[in-house]
Amino acid sequence: MTQSIQTSVILSVYLDNRQKLERFLSIRFSHEVEAEDAIQELWTRINDMDDSAIDDPLAYLFRMANNLAIDRKRSVQMRKKRERAWVETRIQRVANDIVDNEPSAERILLSREKLEEVDHALDKLPERTSRIFKQFRVEGVPQKIIAYEEEISLSAVEKHLMRAYQAILKLKSDGGYPW
Repeated sequence: MTQSIQTSVILSVYLDNRQKLERFLSIRFSHEVEAEDAIQELWTRINDMDDSAIDDPLAYLFRMANNLAIDRKRSVQMRKKRERAWVETRIQRVANDIVDNEPSAERILLSREKLEEVDHALDKLPERTSRIFKQFRVEGVPQKIIAYEEEISLSAVEKHLMRAYQAILKLKSDGGYPW
């Protein structure tokens, strides 16, 4: 019962001085919406707190409001810093120009088309040749292991790879791809 009486003291001080607290916070924020959010957060914090040890509730409320403003500004600064760092990892500066490290949508589409053509060319090869090439180049399986699994010599694995490379090079020369 004592707690609810004391809580109502700080709540009544809050309600009596809400406009002053809003003005105080609006000076610290660039947008009125931010000040209103902070005043709402202040209300939620004092609503459930034990204020039995607070001698001057008004000073305490202003201190809380100031701390909220500082915390929110720090949070905004940290978010901007993280975003800036993320952007800087995505771009590089060459002379005074900014170059994006991410490929363009057009480049991605062209690469996918080329990959489909390479895949189609590999499908035209004998199944074993295509499988050996994909194991070696895509999955990264060493040639010795492929030879063991296929029960063929290392030289035979190399010959299968050469056939696959020749098919891809033929694509390059036929299509005029710059890769």
